[in-house]
Amino acid sequence: MAPTEDRATDRTIDPEATASDSPFLQGRNARLYGKPRSQCPYPEGSGERAAWMQAYEEASSPEADEGGEIKRP
Repeated sequence: MAPTEDRATDRTIDPEATASDSPFLQGRNARLYGKPRSQCPYPEGSGERAAWMQAYEEASSPEADEGGEIKRP
């Protein structure tokens, strides 16, 4: 099935995409798995980056410090 265009957002919709492809879920998972903010794969100023960063900030990870890095003994 070919991607379609969502006229409301001017984005291409991939019918094969899954929820885990969501930038929001990717950002949450990055935080939960202790990855730093610098691992965000999306370009500055993009909606995808904003969603990734929002989820990263909202996710709680006791292993991560304020800089988003894993605390090592």
